[in-house]
Amino acid sequence: MVSPSVPKAWPSQLTFLNRPKVSKQLPPKCLEVRCDNTDGNEHRIHDIETVPEQSRSQVNIMRISSSFHPAHQQYGLFASRRLAPDAFVILYLGYVHGPEETDQASNYDLCLDRAAGLYIDAASMGNEARFINDYRGVSDSGPNAEFRDCLVGVGKELFERRIGVFVLSGGKSGKRTKGTAKGEEILYCQEAMPPTYFITGASGGLGSGVLQQLLTRIPSSSIIASSGRAEAAQHFLDRGIQFRQGDYNDLDGLTKAFDGVDHLLFASANTYDNELRNKQHRNIINAAKAAGVKHTWYTSLAWGGYRSDSKIDVQSAHYETERMLRESNILYTSIREGMYADSFPIFLNYGPTTKTIYLPRDGSVAYAARSDLGEATANLMLQDGHDNEIVLLSGPRTHTLRELAGAVNDATGRSIKVEELPLEQYVETMVRLDEAKKPAWFFEKRATWYKGMSAGDGATVSNTLRELLGREPMDGLDCVKHLLAKNPQYVSHSTKAKHWTRFARV
Repeated sequence: MVSPSVPKAWPSQLTFLNRPKVSKQLPPKCLEVRCDNTDGNEHRIHDIETVPEQSRSQVNIMRISSSFHPAHQQYGLFASRRLAPDAFVILYLGYVHGPEETDQASNYDLCLDRAAGLYIDAASMGNEARFINDYRGVSDSGPNAEFRDCLVGVGKELFERRIGVFVLSGGKSGKRTKGTAKGEEILYCQEAMPPTYFITGASGGLGSGVLQQLLTRIPSSSIIASSGRAEAAQHFLDRGIQFRQGDYNDLDGLTKAFDGVDHLLFASANTYDNELRNKQHRNIINAAKAAGVKHTWYTSLAWGGYRSDSKIDVQSAHYETERMLRESNILYTSIREGMYADSFPIFLNYGPTTKTIYLPRDGSVAYAARSDLGEATANLMLQDGHDNEIVLLSGPRTHTLRELAGAVNDATGRSIKVEELPLEQYVETMVRLDEAKKPAWFFEKRATWYKGMSAGDGATVSNTLRELLGREPMDGLDCVKHLLAKNPQYVSHSTKAKHWTRFARV
């Protein structure tokens, strides 16, 4: 390719490019795409050798002298000849990078391929296209150009992704049929991008449900998935969903991951250590604030209903997070998710070989199906609103633990007994009998759940889940029977022995 000379009026402090400069952190061929892997909507430029000289003959960089112009004494891009409607003007060149290298202070960073996580920034290097200005405050007739995705040929049936500047079409009214006149400034409209939704815990039970529902309502390119399992990345990328690593212990990493995010689903940390949980949640909140996230949606729990006085151990940690959210002055919604009926093995300490269920206390709880909660949470995020509020999602009616055990017997044909134990004997008995060999501290914490249940902490029923779903939510007992009908050996992952190696307390 012939390297064009630096154009007139090019600022000396900027590096001039005639092709994109790709970050060393990206694969060398990250821009390449075969013609059979495109959607056919991109403008195709088959002869890349002609692009620089064609563009040079169509535009000039000029300093703006008008004191009424928002970019007075700065530079603009002007047509050096008449440009017809829909005409290709010039490619937008710059530094191609991933989200982790995003410069938050840059006003020149455009999304090149959201699904692949590719961006192009012309802040410090680029070509004439970096000098295109927004029309507002300049032209009463509106913009005369726009950015479009395009492909340039680099080999047989092989293209590279680019962003190009194009003259607007003539329009149905015919007002733009003359195109852009010689000497006219080329102006675009900086339209708002579709909102982005960042899903933490996207490979988990609730997070995956939220993501699945979002995919039915918005493009995959508007969704960013994050997971504690780095190996899950390819699963999302194959579906056109961007993946970003989000370690709750890494404040700087989280801040970079949240860059450009409009809606953040903040899934509660997967730990039973409340001190560690509080530290991790503080990182999430501080990162969301630093990155300018517009709305943070926190997945709390429904213990205590709308009150904030439950003594259940885990709910105390959720109250602390809600306090941090309030004091952070960021826009948030705390979604108090109903108790998962799917987790009945945890509530009953049940396994496929269990013969007796030991309960220190009982109480009514409005159990909900996790799939319903995921769908409703996604709908709530898309609905927006509920600024700095608590939203309660619960099942349609309450059931006791004895009723859950009865549903297990009905579904399996077994005759599991339920026996009550004094609270002081509960921990000792469960440590001795538990098939998964969970530690004593787990049952000490779980004892607070049973105390809360007996005090009515799970008994509040809200209609919000029904309203968000647009149908009747699944009843808790029906959910239990459905799960066991599909798999008689069903157990929640949290009841498995290997699960506990992940929660060693510090």
